[in-house]
Amino acid sequence: MVWGGCGDEEPPRCGDGEVDIAQGESCDDGNGVDGDGCDSNCTASACGNGVVAADEICDDGNDVDGDGCDSNCTPSACGNGVMTMNEGCDDGNDVDGDGCDSNCMTTGCGNGVVAGTETCDDGNELSGDGCDNNCTATACGNGVMTEGEACDDGNDVDGDGCDTNCTVSGCGNGVVGLDEQCDDSNLVDGDGCDSNCTYTSCGNGIQTGNEACDDGNTVSSDGCSASCRTEIVEIEPNEDGTPQPGGHEFEGNDFAIANADANGAYTEVVGIYASLDPAGDEDVFKFTNPGPDAQYITFETWNVDPAAMLGVGVPCGSNTIDTIINIRDAAGTLLAQNDDRSSSPHERCSVVTYGLLPGQTVYVHVTEWEDSDAITRYALVATWADVPCGNGALEIGEQCDDGNTDDGDGCSATCKLEGSIFETEPNEDGSPSTGGTGIDGNDFATANADIIGAITGDTLIVGSINPAGDEDVFAFTNPGTATVMVQLDTWSLSPGRGVGSTCSTVIDTGLHVRDADATSLASSDNRTAADRCASLSFPLAPGETRYAHVTENGDDAPIASYALEVTYSPSE
Repeated sequence: MVWGGCGDEEPPRCGDGEVDIAQGESCDDGNGVDGDGCDSNCTASACGNGVVAADEICDDGNDVDGDGCDSNCTPSACGNGVMTMNEGCDDGNDVDGDGCDSNCMTTGCGNGVVAGTETCDDGNELSGDGCDNNCTATACGNGVMTEGEACDDGNDVDGDGCDTNCTVSGCGNGVVGLDEQCDDSNLVDGDGCDSNCTYTSCGNGIQTGNEACDDGNTVSSDGCSASCRTEIVEIEPNEDGTPQPGGHEFEGNDFAIANADANGAYTEVVGIYASLDPAGDEDVFKFTNPGPDAQYITFETWNVDPAAMLGVGVPCGSNTIDTIINIRDAAGTLLAQNDDRSSSPHERCSVVTYGLLPGQTVYVHVTEWEDSDAITRYALVATWADVPCGNGALEIGEQCDDGNTDDGDGCSATCKLEGSIFETEPNEDGSPSTGGTGIDGNDFATANADIIGAITGDTLIVGSINPAGDEDVFAFTNPGTATVMVQLDTWSLSPGRGVGSTCSTVIDTGLHVRDADATSLASSDNRTAADRCASLSFPLAPGETRYAHVTENGDDAPIASYALEVTYSPSE
């Protein structure tokens, strides 16, 4: 049909009150009002008809979600109740923990929303990044094992297999367990808390410090004493084999070394259980320093007779036993002695501290005072200690002690003279023997001294006359073109002495300057009347060689350590 002439009907249109299906109308209520059942585009009022009604935020005329206006006529967005791309859910609200959280992810750890019992949620399942995969802050005790933790059981209970510091329950993890006294996070012994997690002490089962043993208790007579000293029962006989009373009140009358030698030397901390029984019995024990450094040994006697109810470390008092300790050399010479440990209060057990050079041996001779009564049971305890270098006192084994342990100041950190040399043995005839007269000796020879090599300038030589009968020979040469004067001085390196300090009567040296034929060209016995070390000077022509011959006056006693100071100076 064609409309156009005057009086013709108007063409169909939306809003004319007639539904024109051909024009795509589904309704036509004759007005342009939306939301009244038939909207202004002649479609039934509804979401998706392309008309935004009062209860719609948008309407793009389709029911496609995610295109900007979703099928419920709300803009595509999380929380509009329509689940679109990248959303795991959409419950139409912004409430968390109701199954679908405000970020449109299903409620759960790792969705990036902190909900319920979660303390954090960083949106991933990584642990150790500050928020672990159980949505708790990264920390020991959160139940997630992260870097630096050996375990994590999610609690702060110790002793359940994983302790509060997230280490496996056990000694050395730094947490004191039920069966531990201490725990310092290591298995080092002697640092206050030992590797069995008990306090460092005698009786804890760990041998530390000055302990010779530690059997885990403080019971004596079980091989390891209450003071952690090895308990050894004396071997008899250990004196001359025929003990009898009648000895001098201090020194006894049965000293001998053959049996003590056969029994063997003690070389470390020890406690010896012994008796002086019957009356007149005496004991001799051999002690040797096997180490490279001098040692102080303290020898003490204690009453360990069970009837006395005393023991090691308990004063003997004045009415239990009365011992004497004598320190002797192999010849029986008395080196040190003690009767009573103290006079006030009176303490009749004994104590002696004696220094031993490396390799040196002494014999501890224990007697009963007056050698007339039996002693049923006593202990001889020997403790060892290093010589304290750096205290300013020249002690056994030290060549010097300047009050510090610094190197480079003339006296080393180990109390040895810096710049000194040590004698090379043999340097005499190779077979030293006693029997020389005065300071002349009887072992002079030049072959070994020549092999060792001549001294050609200022030198400090550290030597010893040991054993008795030993002698030292040193060659000296003038490599220059003018005559020089050579000054030789011997010095004692005994405790309390040193280079430049008078020897007094501590040692007694002799000194000769000889030619290759042994002719004495100069000699010295005593530096002064009060100083028994030697001193002399002699001229040395260019290319000439002479020999210093050092002896012990009498050729019958050892000298543990001495220094020969050599000074070359121009001849006037």
